[in-house]
Amino acid sequence: MVRTETDEGNCVRLTVQDSGLGFDPRLVGKLFEAFYTTKNDGMGMGLSVSRSIIESHRGRLWASLNDGPGATFSFSIPCRPTGATDAHNLEARRSPADRKAA
Repeated sequence: MVRTETDEGNCVRLTVQDSGLGFDPRLVGKLFEAFYTTKNDGMGMGLSVSRSIIESHRGRLWASLNDGPGATFSFSIPCRPTGATDAHNLEARRSPADRKAA
């Protein structure tokens, strides 16, 4: 199940919940480490890169086990950049090259 909702502090949250095997709760801290993987052919970069991107946008990414089978991964990011109040403000923050490319 994929769900979006508003989060505390003017943030938006996206949640993905599955009914798979989940993960070992003792390893929740390692899930986001670079090169940690539970897959035989995995590189262990996906969650680490995802967390880095989300945090660079002042957001956060986390995981939890479901009450039943599976796991839930969520991230939240601010709805607007700091100081932005409307679409005009967002346009003003774009560089001339970005405006031309759009």
